[in-house]
Amino acid sequence: MTLACGSGGKVYAGLGTTSPAIACFHKETGVLEIVLEGPPDTTGSAAVHQGCDGAVYGWLPSGENGDGIWYLLGEQGAEQVAAEEVNPSLYKGAGYNKLHRDLDAGRVLLKWQLSDRQIEIMEADGSLSRLPLAYKGGGTSLSPLFGGPDGILYGTSNHPLHLFTYDAAAGRLTDWGRGYRGAGRRRQYCRLCGSRQPHRGCCLCRRHGPFAGYGERMVHGTRTSAESPADL
Repeated sequence: MTLACGSGGKVYAGLGTTSPAIACFHKETGVLEIVLEGPPDTTGSAAVHQGCDGAVYGWLPSGENGDGIWYLLGEQGAEQVAAEEVNPSLYKGAGYNKLHRDLDAGRVLLKWQLSDRQIEIMEADGSLSRLPLAYKGGGTSLSPLFGGPDGILYGTSNHPLHLFTYDAAAGRLTDWGRGYRGAGRRRQYCRLCGSRQPHRGCCLCRRHGPFAGYGERMVHGTRTSAESPADL
């Protein structure tokens, strides 16, 4: 979901996955309305952003080939505009990291990761600065948790996605690093760590830990109906 604040106290949201739409919420009146909806049977997500000109623009997918239509969102509703008329977003970054604006004095924010507690900035002279982030959070909830055939517990966290193991006998908790998780077409993803395309050996399970030696059948179940390593 993407969000953008417009004039007159309106907040726009780009929604979707199975049915794209753009919603508008007026904070003073409490009115929530759907401004735009995608064509029937169209999947994907709509997107909104606040341009550097202060206006709010929305994008709605129009088919399965990645095409879409841009709109100018405002007091007069939604007005279709050409892609070249869309002002660039005021906020930089990509995906979940599209939350910051341009830095001053010619500096560029290259990367920030709350889980790594670090910000990387490219200075105007080309040098790299790494700034530590010191904060306390509420932690992240856990996702799958399985008892492995070796007596070790295997699991992942949600956002951010990390594969971890816990050896109860030794009292040792090990973080094996970050991965990424996809939705749909479940056989393309590892059931344990959520990484994509386990048949190519690129998931976290196959790269790290005791499961690295077990192969496809043992961890991913792509050739068996077992629901967890403990069932094999």
